[in-house]
Amino acid sequence: MSRLPDVTTPEGVKEACDTFMMRGGKSVPLPDAEAFAAAMEFIANEVEDQERAHDMADELMCSVLAQLGYEGAVSVFRSMKKWYS
Repeated sequence: MSRLPDVTTPEGVKEACDTFMMRGGKSVPLPDAEAFAAAMEFIANEVEDQERAHDMADELMCSVLAQLGYEGAVSVFRSMKKWYS
């Protein structure tokens, strides 16, 4: 089993965010809800460009939903035109 990032440190949260994003078309399984929340928190607080932050959060959530068996819904979501106010 691979080492899990320490989400109690800023460096660990960044590592969690980087690790759990899509890699080469394959998603990396999230180890637990705490790490997922930490990665989302990192995106929300550290990514200055709002559109980029939303793109990253969308991709992270889609990865988790797909792993839970919601590939059809993820496919529909990804086909939608993106709009952020």
